[in-house]
Amino acid sequence: MWHLGTGRKPWPIGLDVAADGIRMLQFHQPEGRLAVRSGAQWKTSRTHEEGFSASAAVRAVREVLAEGGFAGRDVVSAIDSAEIRFETLRLPEVPVEELSHALLDRTEDLFDLDPTEHFLTAIRSGMVVTAGNSHEWILLAVPHDVYWRRNEWLESMGLTVRELRPEPLALYDAVHHQRRRNLDQQSAHAIVRMGHTSTLVVVAHGQRILLVKNIDSGGDRLTAAAANYLGLAFEEADLLRRQIRNDYALHAHQARMSNLTTSDIGAANSVIWTVHDALRDEANALVLEIGLCLRYCANTFGTPKIEQMTLAGEGAWDPSVIHLLRENLGARCEGAAPFRSVEVSGCPLFSDRRGSMADWTVCAGLAGQPVATESFGAGQQPIQLILAHRGGSLV
Repeated sequence: MWHLGTGRKPWPIGLDVAADGIRMLQFHQPEGRLAVRSGAQWKTSRTHEEGFSASAAVRAVREVLAEGGFAGRDVVSAIDSAEIRFETLRLPEVPVEELSHALLDRTEDLFDLDPTEHFLTAIRSGMVVTAGNSHEWILLAVPHDVYWRRNEWLESMGLTVRELRPEPLALYDAVHHQRRRNLDQQSAHAIVRMGHTSTLVVVAHGQRILLVKNIDSGGDRLTAAAANYLGLAFEEADLLRRQIRNDYALHAHQARMSNLTTSDIGAANSVIWTVHDALRDEANALVLEIGLCLRYCANTFGTPKIEQMTLAGEGAWDPSVIHLLRENLGARCEGAAPFRSVEVSGCPLFSDRRGSMADWTVCAGLAGQPVATESFGAGQQPIQLILAHRGGSLV
């Protein structure tokens, strides 16, 4: 879970920049309980062809800050996974003081990547069961210009950048907070953030991240398939799919409140089945890619079968994707609920929690006091090591 502080200094503002707009969130801790101090959402008038207006976003954030609902101006934001290069490499056991040099040497040998032009973070994922004492590392690399461009953009909003965190770590932090029971925390699980243009997969075992993969397929591809199959404009198909997801999220909330199991697509109406048929080929391809990620972890690290998947992002409650994940991977699928144990009554934006609000998952991970305290930063050269995701364990 997030670490609860005791000081009076305001918590930082979590700011998540997504294709559909910007989300801002700030927690506080009245009487020792985690609560939302303030939240704001700026939605773009997005169509399939439109891009993200950076100047409009600056104006929108300044207006929100001027209203006075947020305390302080410190912000924690994310480097989008699409701007991060992910690589994996293996190293034998080496002394801790030699790790940085060993990783840099291997990085220059294996990848077309100049360490002097990137901020680098390496996560120690796990021991490779078929390779003796070798450990696999996940390398995250961000070009300097990407980092500084994001930093300057946030400062132009009147914000003070405390951290720029890799999106996969913010996603993990929010879901880890949700998985409170020790049994859950020690099991193997997968987190899938379904965005418009890509799908981010994070596989973890206990408190250790094993794999980070950004799949070049997202909700827009599914929407385009539905539009083509049904003879609709992209915007019409997008609206239809959004309504189906909202209805399914409401159904899941009602089932949870009644201690029932969320029914599968088999109980859905004919419209949902028609859209499911339209999406089947593209959704199956996406599920296949996710399945390959899970099998890689099982074969490489000997992890137990993953029985629980947490879905985040706008596409979290897509019944077609959930149905195919359950059918092909045999896993339970649950939408992320970043505010399940958080007091939200003081923020009108969250007055309606009938759905899981899974699209706020990354933002909640940024706003919370993180499990993974490491982030990209200008002073972290030549490489920032994360020996284990929590506690600096050398296991």
